[in-house]
Amino acid sequence: MARKPSFASATPMGASATTGLSSALGRSVPRKFTPMTSRTGSRPVAGESFNEMFARHEHYFKQVMRQREESFKKLESAMQAAAQDIHQCQEKNAKLSQRIMDLDGLIEEERKRWKERLEAEKKTLLMKGAAAGLSPVATGMLPSPSASS
Repeated sequence: MARKPSFASATPMGASATTGLSSALGRSVPRKFTPMTSRTGSRPVAGESFNEMFARHEHYFKQVMRQREESFKKLESAMQAAAQDIHQCQEKNAKLSQRIMDLDGLIEEERKRWKERLEAEKKTLLMKGAAAGLSPVATGMLPSPSASS
């Protein structure tokens, strides 16, 4: 069995619904709609037509969109500048890394040359000592048997 709708809380046409709402909420409900103040601080003017309100809203919307576009342009230019700085740092890093590797190579070559010169001097001294009849121990090229004990 279907339930019949109840019209006990219905108000007659033209009567204010705020009295029933006020009693239901336990506080006063205003009879007129009072819009919130917008960011621009303007309120709808009494008697303002829909077209006027729409035009004002359209102006505000275009202004917000313009500000948004400007903000995005600034953000984009800042990001491009940061990307350029990063690219320059990467290039500089690559150059410095290459120079460090080149320097490491030069140091290693110089170390080999010094070792070769030292070996050549040892051989020369050994040959001179052998020609003079000295033992390698006497020339200081080999450790003496007493030094190792």
